[in-house]
Amino acid sequence: MKHFSPIRNSFLAVCLALSASATALALPANLAHPILQDIVTGHAQDALERLSTALAENPGDAQAFELRCRVQIQEKHWNQAISSCQQAVKLNPENSNAHLWLGRAYGGRASTANRLAALTLAIKLRDQFAKAVQLNPHNVAAYAALGDFYVEAPGFLGGGLPRAEGLAVMLKSIAPANAHALLAKIAENRRNYSLAEQEWKKAVEASPQPAQAWMELASFYRRRGRFDDMIRAAETGAACDKEHGAPLVYGAEVLMRANRDLPEAEQWLSEYLASPSQSEDAPAFVVRAKLAQLLQNEGKAAQAQQEMALARALAPAYTPHS
Repeated sequence: MKHFSPIRNSFLAVCLALSASATALALPANLAHPILQDIVTGHAQDALERLSTALAENPGDAQAFELRCRVQIQEKHWNQAISSCQQAVKLNPENSNAHLWLGRAYGGRASTANRLAALTLAIKLRDQFAKAVQLNPHNVAAYAALGDFYVEAPGFLGGGLPRAEGLAVMLKSIAPANAHALLAKIAENRRNYSLAEQEWKKAVEASPQPAQAWMELASFYRRRGRFDDMIRAAETGAACDKEHGAPLVYGAEVLMRANRDLPEAEQWLSEYLASPSQSEDAPAFVVRAKLAQLLQNEGKAAQAQQEMALARALAPAYTPHS
């Protein structure tokens, strides 16, 4: 049974915070740094092994639970992620990011649940996103997650465009580009596509690093069937991304969904994987699995198998499309 899109993709629709927030009981720096590095570079198995050791030594470490939740979210192990983030919130209830990650875990679980369970989980994720904003009024990722929920969720679950508009006003003073992105989503939901396009372009203009905003604009053009505009926007975004970071992955996904310029999508994924600017929101094992799928579709079976082997080496428990 189909669920509405923010519940299915709530934790994917926003840029993920890469640094763990301070917690009451935190990992020593000499342990936290390599774990964070593993998470950023997509070494899921290594991160989980380090975290298991850390939690065996200190079962009350809130930061370790939060980091474990983040890896489990990357691997789409939703029940495990919920359990880990619940522990992080329990141990440090004033940590805004812990509530944000718990909300994302609920959103992922809702994507695999039946309708009744998904509705219950939607309420839980809404409450966690709202709590994250309340605890830290400058947590832009939490605003973005809550805004996506308001745009797509029905009113009886606490969603609604007026709530999203109110959030955009609050967001404009701390993150103008994100505010315009939210206004674009509101306009698109209302089928005011001209205004939505204007707001996406304003998001590009307001972004200090506009590569991702260009890719979001390209995604909008894809949804409207404007494929030439989509390709131009995606290529502009790629040109802006001098570090070959996560926007390249998002742009490649846009091209793959449109079944356009697949060799360029392959190139962008490969450039990202060769880059030192990998990030948590595009784990290397997930990107390698995407590249394997693309290569398989292009008839490059041997290369596809090689990429999947590399993905499994980083995250043996990850199952694509699960």
